[in-house]
Amino acid sequence: MTFSKYQLSEVAEIKLLYQPTVKAKDRPKIFHSSDAVSFLHSVWDHTRISLQEEFKVILLNNANRVLGILPVGVGSAVNVIADPKLIFSSIILSSATGIILAHNHPSGNIRPSGPDIALTKRMIKGAEIFDITVLDYVIITEDENHYFSFADDGLI
Repeated sequence: MTFSKYQLSEVAEIKLLYQPTVKAKDRPKIFHSSDAVSFLHSVWDHTRISLQEEFKVILLNNANRVLGILPVGVGSAVNVIADPKLIFSSIILSSATGIILAHNHPSGNIRPSGPDIALTKRMIKGAEIFDITVLDYVIITEDENHYFSFADDGLI
């Protein structure tokens, strides 16, 4: 089989790029769920935190220093979709060894839903294949002191 008749312009090029701009020693370090929540509140768009759900992933190196934050999706007032394939492609690209999953509940209710629990299980199972640790999944609200941590609650 020959492909000589095809031009590169007729085929989609896939480019993966991760360009860190901060030296490793200067990156924030996450020790506890409260550190993750504080970090998330520093980067979250507070004009939308009580309006619509957003899903983000904190990518960490093996010293728990933040490599970056991945905005995964923006949803409605009651849900957001997080595609594990897109999440894992970014994790692998950044060479992250640990991740913290996060989303907000505009309602202020911090209890995880059935889909939150199911996604957590899927992410943990997928992460094992790549030797990546899901360190936590936090659900935040507009109040930095009102959040739910799967790790703190023994669910991870």
